[in-house]
Amino acid sequence: MRTVILLARHAATDNNMRQPPTLQGSGIDAPISDEGRLQAEALGNALADRSIAAVYASPLRRARETAEAVAKPHGHEVTPIPDFREADLGDWEGLSWVEISKRWPKEHEAFLADAENNSYLGGENMRNVCDRTLPALASIAQSHPEQTIVVVGHNVVNRVLLAEWMKIPLRFARKLTQNNAGYNVIEWRGDGFKVRTMNVADHLSGLPSAD
Repeated sequence: MRTVILLARHAATDNNMRQPPTLQGSGIDAPISDEGRLQAEALGNALADRSIAAVYASPLRRARETAEAVAKPHGHEVTPIPDFREADLGDWEGLSWVEISKRWPKEHEAFLADAENNSYLGGENMRNVCDRTLPALASIAQSHPEQTIVVVGHNVVNRVLLAEWMKIPLRFARKLTQNNAGYNVIEWRGDGFKVRTMNVADHLSGLPSAD
């Protein structure tokens, strides 16, 4: 049994486009920005010729709007995955890393040193995110044997899953790049996930970017 999962990150929001960007987790339900709409359209065009059986997304608006751009050429509705929401960032929601480092220097340093065991202050850590999202994705993959599906997630969610699948300690997950509206090619074969391609972003060439 083989399922192909095209795991995408949502298109950009105004928070992503700020300099410096501000953190947005499960507590911010922002729409995609004007730049994000261009990115989502480009992602939809890039996947329009693929045989897509279903499109899933985090219930947060930025992920749903991105998924709708992907689903439209295929005539699909977007199915929400509640457990695929972005990480709970606690007290750090809506702040920049510069602000966080000034206000909570010890907690910030501890998080950067080991985000697998040290949480966003008042929120989740990387292990919490993995334990929440991985079973949800496995359940969906099992329901689509020999099909290709799209799942639109978030920066932290996607990086944590990729690290877990590639046997990288989760404390290093933040080093993995996930472009807004980029996607990863993942295979499920009944006994686990395998990363085939990571952070495909050629379709975004020439578009405004948060990077």
